[in-house]
This record gives sequence, C-alpha cells and structure tokens, in this order.
Amino acid sequence: MSSGHRTDARNSFIIELLKNFMRGSVLSTKERSYIIGLFLGDGYANYRPQDRHYRVEFCLNSNKDTIILSFVKSLLKKAGYNCFEVKDKRYNVIYLRINSKSLFQYLTKEKFKFKAGKIVKNKDQILGLLSGLIDSEGYVGHGEILLTQKDNSIAKLMWSLSDSLKLTRKVKKEPNPKGKPIWRVRVSTKFKEFAHISQKVNREYK
Repeated sequence: MSSGHRTDARNSFIIELLKNFMRGSVLSTKERSYIIGLFLGDGYANYRPQDRHYRVEFCLNSNKDTIILSFVKSLLKKAGYNCFEVKDKRYNVIYLRINSKSLFQYLTKEKFKFKAGKIVKNKDQILGLLSGLIDSEGYVGHGEILLTQKDNSIAKLMWSLSDSLKLTRKVKKEPNPKGKPIWRVRVSTKFKEFAHISQKVNREYK
C-alpha cells in the first residue's frame, strides 16, 4: 500500500471515530456529556502547527481523584482513545493526556458552543455535563456540592444545568486580586438522588 493510500485510510478512520464519538454509538449520551463537562471544567487542548500535534489534557488531583482518573480512562478506552499519565509531584497533580486530532476537534467545538450559550434540554446530557463539571471543579462534602469557576460563561452553564433539574442553588461572585472574579455555585445535594455519574458524589454518598 502506498503512503498516500495509508494516509487516506488513516484519515477515514479518524473521521469515522469522531463521528462515532459524536453520535454516541460508542459512548452513551450521559458518558459523552461527562467528558465534555470534565473538559469544560478543567480541560486543556493544544495544537502545535510546526509538527501538527494535537493534544487534549485533563488535570486531576493525584491523591484525591484516583477514582475519577480510572473512570475517565475507562470511558476514553471505550471510545477508542489511548491516554497516558504525567505526574507532577510538586503540586499533587496528575495530567491525563490524549494525543488525538479527532478528540481535540470534538471537545474544542463543543466548548465553543457552550461558551456561546448553547442550551441543553436532554436530561441525560444535563446529568452528564453536571457530573463532569462537579468532578473537575467541584467540592463534595460536609453536606454541600460546591462548584468553582473563573469563566463566567461556564459558571452560568453550571447554574443553568442546576435549574434544569429544579435543584436549589446559590451563586456568589467573589473578587480575585490576581485576575477574573471567582464564581461559586452551591448546588443542592439532592443531585445525589438523580441518575448521575459523578464519581465525587458517589464517593461521598455511597
């Protein structure tokens, strides 16, 4: 097989993998939305044009987020993506990295839509998104679910999702001398009664 044919075959495979991920033929709507929520909360995407290198990265606490790490890896593996871990012992941080053009394109496109005010009505999508946001930017404990975010559009999404589930929530905007104001969204712990997939909520209430 010529190099041109191999390239065409690889591109076709990437396109089909991306379509499958988006359509939910590999992951359920809730699982796919969880990955999006996790990315919106504390994900990172980078493209290096000099070597055409695409990377998606999730940042997790290496001590507290081990169950989240395992869960995310299982979802990505199910969707056909290879990932690897990079530990930063200075800050107890572990980076879960995926070198993938298709995942990069999918997640950055979804992030753009949500930052532009995309409205969500599907309940499984709402539960998946909020579960992912909680696991990335949330604190669960002492009778509360608290989400923290500097991005105003993502903070609005947090309380919009809560409102869609008719959950009681409180929003507080706090000044931040180092940059953008910090938004804190407290969500009712009744969230635990829904068919969510938040690993932090499961850890605290199961």
